[in-house]
Amino acid sequence: MTLLRVGIPARIFVWKRREKHDSESGKQGLSRRRGYAAWLLSACENCAKEKGCREFASDCELTNTDSLKFHLSLGFTEANRIICFTKKL
Repeated sequence: MTLLRVGIPARIFVWKRREKHDSESGKQGLSRRRGYAAWLLSACENCAKEKGCREFASDCELTNTDSLKFHLSLGFTEANRIICFTKKL
């Protein structure tokens, strides 16, 4: 069996605008909750499928609960949690 590994690095960032939250309308910024990130993720998944990939992976910081909710809402399952280390030489 031959394992094909194709790495397509991509990052999806949805910037939060620094504006006051409008409690009456529920607005949280112009780019939030419009489906842009979900659309971009779908395009990335389609590209990966065309290249023969069978699994799509992603990551986020442990404290990024917005990203965690986003991933879970689009069908990702949590695989692991890690802590990364660096050391100056």
